[in-house]
Amino acid sequence: MQASERTLHALRAQVSFELVENAAAVARAAKVLSTASDRANESMRSSEAAAEALRMVMGQARPNPTHMTMMRRVYRAELHALHEAENDLAAAEVDEQHKRDALAELRNRERSLERAIDVDRAKRTRREQVVEMAIADDSWLHQLWREQQ
Repeated sequence: MQASERTLHALRAQVSFELVENAAAVARAAKVLSTASDRANESMRSSEAAAEALRMVMGQARPNPTHMTMMRRVYRAELHALHEAENDLAAAEVDEQHKRDALAELRNRERSLERAIDVDRAKRTRREQVVEMAIADDSWLHQLWREQQ
């Protein structure tokens, strides 16, 4: 194995290690995304429930002003929580996509290194075959020369 092939193997080993690390990062990002999605869905349900409760209070024939004020505050708090959950979800989606892109780039690098190793190995094999053929030709010529004398 030549120095260039050893270097390519070392690079491939490094990329393989990075692939494992990045795959774990993608898995963590997917879990964070799942949690953020669940939180956003729960916030959506809570917000809808608070809106419905506020509509019920406002729809009463004689609404209680204190109760209505409290329900408005609950509704605003639920809306605020929903916006935070949606922002967290959007950030988790972006983070996961960046990690997936980095993983795909590493996979492409690994494939490129594999191809380079294959090319280098094929070159080495061709050189060895040329040397073997030259030795065989030389041996044949020596034998032919001896027979001619």
